[in-house]
Amino acid sequence: DAKEEASRAKEEASLAKEEASRAELKASMISSGKSGGDNEDNRDIELELQQLKEKLRRKIDEAEKSRRVVDNMKVELQAREREIEKASRNALDSLKLKYQGRESKFNSAIHREHDETVAELESELENERRGKTESLSQIVTLQYQIATLEQDLEDAKEEAS
Repeated sequence: DAKEEASRAKEEASLAKEEASRAELKASMISSGKSGGDNEDNRDIELELQQLKEKLRRKIDEAEKSRRVVDNMKVELQAREREIEKASRNALDSLKLKYQGRESKFNSAIHREHDETVAELESELENERRGKTESLSQIVTLQYQIATLEQDLEDAKEEAS
């Protein structure tokens, strides 16, 4: 992981700085004549100091590279998050449209069924009314015929008397 690598590089750079500081301290002691060693020891220490300084520069460069990698990864991650968010939003919008389409079809089907049911009920009601009107017409006709027959019967009784 880039973060772990950056952290390790930072730790190594810190250790290298400490080593360089110790080496500089030795070098300054040698320069001031407090080490008690000979010139060859001094050259070895100075060479070690130079090596430590170079190692420190490399570790600092590595830490900086790792930091840039982490920063780039952060930027990429943010871009991916935005892409995922946009894709999720698009998918949600698509699902909403699909749902609205299905809901519209369902509502249309329900309305159609409702309209068909109302039409059937109106047709049945009309047939019922027609049947009742016919029955009423027959009743009125029969009542007229009864009244006519009763009248004829009364007229026949009167004529017979």
